[in-house]
Amino acid sequence: MGQTLTTLFLGRVEIPSDGQRHPNAHVQPLFSTTTSTRDSSAYSMWTPIVNRHKQFPNRGLVTWFNPPPEATKNTIWQFTVEETNFDSSVSHHSAFKIRLAPTRPEEIIDLRSLGGEDHARTKIVHEGIILSFVPSGRVYLWVDDKTWIGPVQLLPITPSGLRNIGDRNTWNLDTAQPLMCFKPAQDELIQYLKIDEERIFLSPNASPGPRLGQVDWGPIGLVLRRLLQRLQKIDPSYTRDLGLTSKLLARMTETIEVSGLAGINAYLDEHRVKRAQEVVHTLEVRQALFEKLIDEIIKLPVIKSEIENVKLNTRKEAEQQLREELSETIALIEASRKEVDLLDKKKEETSNAISSLQEQLESQVQSFEERLEIALHERFTKISAQSEEVLADSIILRAALGIKPANLVMNDISPSSQKGSVNTESCMLQFPSWSCQRTASATDVTSPTELRRDLGVAVSTKGLDQSMAGCLHSAFIAGSLPVIAGSGAYDALESYASVVAGGRLLWLPISVGTLEPTDLLGRFQEALSRFVPQAGGLLDLLLLAEETNELYIVVLDGINRAAVDAYLTPLISCYADAWNKDKQRKLPFFSRNLVLDDDPYAPASSLKWPSNVLIAGILVEGVATVAPPPSFWDSCILLNTSQFECQEIAQRIDSYDLESQQLKLRSVPKEYWGNWRNNFAHKGKVSNEVLAILRDLAKNQITLSQDNLLLGTRFFSAMQEWADDADALDAFITHYLIPRAVAAGQEEVLLATLGRLGLASQQIDATIIAYRQILL
Repeated sequence: MGQTLTTLFLGRVEIPSDGQRHPNAHVQPLFSTTTSTRDSSAYSMWTPIVNRHKQFPNRGLVTWFNPPPEATKNTIWQFTVEETNFDSSVSHHSAFKIRLAPTRPEEIIDLRSLGGEDHARTKIVHEGIILSFVPSGRVYLWVDDKTWIGPVQLLPITPSGLRNIGDRNTWNLDTAQPLMCFKPAQDELIQYLKIDEERIFLSPNASPGPRLGQVDWGPIGLVLRRLLQRLQKIDPSYTRDLGLTSKLLARMTETIEVSGLAGINAYLDEHRVKRAQEVVHTLEVRQALFEKLIDEIIKLPVIKSEIENVKLNTRKEAEQQLREELSETIALIEASRKEVDLLDKKKEETSNAISSLQEQLESQVQSFEERLEIALHERFTKISAQSEEVLADSIILRAALGIKPANLVMNDISPSSQKGSVNTESCMLQFPSWSCQRTASATDVTSPTELRRDLGVAVSTKGLDQSMAGCLHSAFIAGSLPVIAGSGAYDALESYASVVAGGRLLWLPISVGTLEPTDLLGRFQEALSRFVPQAGGLLDLLLLAEETNELYIVVLDGINRAAVDAYLTPLISCYADAWNKDKQRKLPFFSRNLVLDDDPYAPASSLKWPSNVLIAGILVEGVATVAPPPSFWDSCILLNTSQFECQEIAQRIDSYDLESQQLKLRSVPKEYWGNWRNNFAHKGKVSNEVLAILRDLAKNQITLSQDNLLLGTRFFSAMQEWADDADALDAFITHYLIPRAVAAGQEEVLLATLGRLGLASQQIDATIIAYRQILL
């Protein structure tokens, strides 16, 4: 198959959208480059567009439908185009429109003329830099020949100090968090483009040089606080010294060197220590000057005479005050001595009274023990003589009160029933009625296109972005257990069930007392020779599903309230083998020979998970939670609903309509679901970026098992059916790699890998912070 060339354009917003009368923006293409479909990362250099009006009639512009708010006038974007229904007779029509979502190019601001990183920091943080253009949303600051800092977003400053795009051409940046720094990119990847004036950009899909670490441009008070917090982690015993002195900073530097700290933290610590040392040095110089000034003033004759007079008067006043205080002290000592004598006398009297009471108490205790021993002996003798009578009375009392064993879901069982003589007609167990019938109003979904459309509508009614539907479906179709965190987690799963399973959803809350799989399914009752299921109905559903062609969804709410490796891991293993004909593990519960032949739960003695029962989990917050172990995420995909919220709270309240929430129920037949799942299980459609990430992680001693790799690649392949390769890769990193790295404490290794491959971003850093709060 031949290759297809794709053209990428770099352009500037000429006519921005006002959001009302003119909702669309118009972009002027300035430069272009081409790439092949075989290698989307190999773009050539930007070349100017010569005859713009001929290439882009009528006005040399491209229409951008529904642009985001940040697409303001003179902002620079890179994009691809496609043709429109062009009418050349209409002057304001454009022959082309922007295809997909444009991205911000990576621009380079050259600050080397300021004299290095320290001067650049002072200039941009305290004064701001003056630019005659609107910089890109992703900017690298070129502070010296060997260092780029970024990518950052420059923020405009108005005369009053408020940030508002377009008011002035003075810019600074947010320094609340440490900033990444890299070596400069290769010279051939840096382009100087003429856009009214000369500006510097990275070539398309190019990356900066190797990652150096981080720098801290925050206020000095914040830097010192972070530095002390870092020292507390390295050497807790030393933090008892509360003075911020050069001795403390020297100890910090020494600790860094001795402990052999390396990587990003060492680079950031050294940067903070350097800035702190500069402040301490300045304070020491000012202190020395102040002390020298004081010495010169004291040497003046007038001052010296006045000081001697003050000393003499002070000495006299001190002597007089000392005499008065001494007299008062002597009086207090005499009074205290009398009180001590009185207390000694009372102490002696109290001691004698206590001794008398102790003797009386010991006598009473001894007498009570003797009486108690005699009474217990008489009682035990009486009970031993009447044991058979007492036992018979207890049996009659239980029968009279109708007391039965706990947790039984049976009708009447005679107290005299024994194995082989049970009234089978009265104790037959029934499946829940909701799971025995197909939802009458549900219609079948037999094509991926229908499924995608209906899932998008379903999650949108819950205030979530349609990408949530794609990630959730990809997680299910890849064979993983989706784990949902955040508000609206149950709503998202309920919406999914309304489209895929006809609304057949079983909700099971997990309690802190859940210890093993039998706590979810049931237990064998030896006294009755029967297996008694738990009231949640999970076992009934699993037995029923084997005989139907419908899909069911089980939602375990609050899986982290108990230890998942104890009660959930065995079920996940069986769930992973549900579609594997060559490897189907069964979970043994009891011996088949122990139950009666008419027991409807006899097939549950060795349970196999049905392939048409999907399972999902919900994480909850609270002090009574147990963090899942790192191995748990080998079988799971983590989705955080806060990453998919597409509406403000006010919009959700205003647009909420109870009737609009009643969606039409849809259902995917089991055979269609199996065909879709098998397609992704054998596709093997993995991008070069995914392979590069996995290889780099393996080089850094982070290896994934064969089953883990297959789960990740299946999830990535499924996401490619819902989004482009870039979004699928972002979902692979966010929902598959980051949870495993956070749970195992290997975030820095993952960040280093993504940095080397040019995939690091502030969004990934924010995701890691959010997942730490969820998982740890």
